[in-house]
Amino acid sequence: MKIFFQKNIGAVLCVSMSLAILINIQSVNAQTTSTSWLSMQINKHPDIIAAKEEMNAVFSNAEGNKQPLYNPELETGYEREGDANNYSIGINQTIDLWDKRETKEQQANFSLTQASKHFDFLVQEKTAQALQALITWQAAKKQAVIAQEQEKQLGTLLDIVTDRQKAGDLGQVDAELTFLSLTQMLNVTAKVQVQLKQTEAQVKELLTDWTPDKSVLPTQGLTITNSQFSPQWLQQHPLVLAAKAQWQITKSEAQLALLETKADPTIGINAG
Repeated sequence: MKIFFQKNIGAVLCVSMSLAILINIQSVNAQTTSTSWLSMQINKHPDIIAAKEEMNAVFSNAEGNKQPLYNPELETGYEREGDANNYSIGINQTIDLWDKRETKEQQANFSLTQASKHFDFLVQEKTAQALQALITWQAAKKQAVIAQEQEKQLGTLLDIVTDRQKAGDLGQVDAELTFLSLTQMLNVTAKVQVQLKQTEAQVKELLTDWTPDKSVLPTQGLTITNSQFSPQWLQQHPLVLAAKAQWQITKSEAQLALLETKADPTIGINAG
């Protein structure tokens, strides 16, 4: 987890800033999917599933660190002196005089905050990637529609050139140059179709159940409020909160290391 915070925070904030611009997604018609559907798809992504398991592991370790440091210890004894049997029983308890448990509990709470905020950031980052892929696919889809119209027009031009060539109005060299030019334009439209399929595959990789007939983005555009650019918004960013939690964890570790140098007393009661 510590290695994560050594990255350039400014660069990853840009990713989440783009998510803030796209965050107000609403249903606009019967075919438009809701934000709950988008969230469900993001949670199905293998990277998010793996991050969730890592977060659960941190939670388990943190809960263990919250447990008492010392438990009562029961002692029993037996010895024989001549014809007599001597039995003894006692209980010992070490006292957490320096309140090390409270420091470890604080450290565990900061670890929980760090893990949860790190997970929130990963979800936001993956959502931003999915929305960006959808935007790219929409642009490619519009280009493909335009390319199909151009392809029809090119087909008409090819028929005209062929007819003029047969009528003798167009020389052989001019006709071949025209065919070459139109063929190159048809090659461009084919590349647009390939690009559309590639963008569809990218969206499908991020959103497992997505199909081209699903409308995830609103048709009327996206909105953004001024509060999303305020300093308060930046302070609530998951990466910022996770970095603060890491700083608190480091302070707790230093404090705990100092307390570990101090001995804790042990008291006991024995009877026999």
